[in-house]
Amino acid sequence: MHRANMLLNVLLIGTVRSLVRVLLHLPRWAFVGLLFFFGCDSVETCDCGPRTFTARETFSFEVAVENQHRIRLETINGNVEINGKSGARSVIVTGERLVESSSLRDAEDHLDEIAVQVRDLGEEVFVRTEQPRHSQGRSYIVHYTITVPKDLEVDVRHFNGNIAVEAIENHVSVENFNGNVLLGHIVGNASVQVFNGNIDSDVTLPRDGTIKLTTNNGNIDLAIPTSTSATLAASVLNGLIHTSNLTLHDQSDSPRSLDGTLGEGEGAIELTTLNGIISVTGRH
Repeated sequence: MHRANMLLNVLLIGTVRSLVRVLLHLPRWAFVGLLFFFGCDSVETCDCGPRTFTARETFSFEVAVENQHRIRLETINGNVEINGKSGARSVIVTGERLVESSSLRDAEDHLDEIAVQVRDLGEEVFVRTEQPRHSQGRSYIVHYTITVPKDLEVDVRHFNGNIAVEAIENHVSVENFNGNVLLGHIVGNASVQVFNGNIDSDVTLPRDGTIKLTTNNGNIDLAIPTSTSATLAASVLNGLIHTSNLTLHDQSDSPRSLDGTLGEGEGAIELTTLNGIISVTGRH
């Protein structure tokens, strides 16, 4: 219980400080997303009317995988799907670019302002959304569907939209400001940080591995094998904590926290939400 309370206190005390620190050190992609999210287009007045027209264009890229060990994605607005594939020898990035505006002509005229960059950086494949810093009342959206070798590490930094990562046998790291995150059939370490959204995950933890799932406002659902060996620390400010089909040793709990040991306690699982329900389920 002491460990879970410490985690909660750190999150509570650090939330404002962390938010200020993040705002001061935002990378360009996140800063653009922040402007988009709060509608801060510019200091000028913009009367663009309702967004009822959409211009769209699909895209497709492929990068052969040789020495790369990671796929890294930085994007701003839209949904993301990343799927691991057994035997794959390349990263395939497909999707759709969209601009929503008050007229079809305006949307079409500005479609080229949003671009997708795919770069082979030697150790990783880097995918990034490029769009104007000021939207002028338009919505810029990119939806991604990415197929990768299942043993590739996945790193996603997103701002607004849902993220799904499936069938990866390596470390998965996700940061999302607004939107739900789904991790399906992950074998490896998992780290997810969400400001506003739910986390639904199915993870098989390696020996001495870590799972760290944090959301400020949302539920956390975690499914793990019943044979998992790890310490478990879960904490909430306003909500509930449930476990099922798991045997916890040295259990200590309170209305806001739960600590215990699964198996020999070789790995570590940390789950934290300020407002929501935490559910941990054992599966065979």
